[in-house]
Amino acid sequence: MLHSKVISIKRVISSAKEKKQKEWANDLNDSECQSEIFRMAKQMVKERQDIIGLNCIKGASGKVIVDDKGIKDSWKEYMRN
Repeated sequence: MLHSKVISIKRVISSAKEKKQKEWANDLNDSECQSEIFRMAKQMVKERQDIIGLNCIKGASGKVIVDDKGIKDSWKEYMRN
């Protein structure tokens, strides 16, 4: 009983996904919908982007360092000590 309901639900979800994909494919010809799709794709890429490094650190002198070269130099100094 439960198994048949799960299969039924999966079929409904699958058909809804297929319908939405067909709508998107048809909307690719419309320039307004293209900009919306590209905006969503850009947002998805931004959300999935890895955080590569830190934006700022505190140096040995206690000052906050924000530039890349300064951060690298600070780490080099830290690792030497």
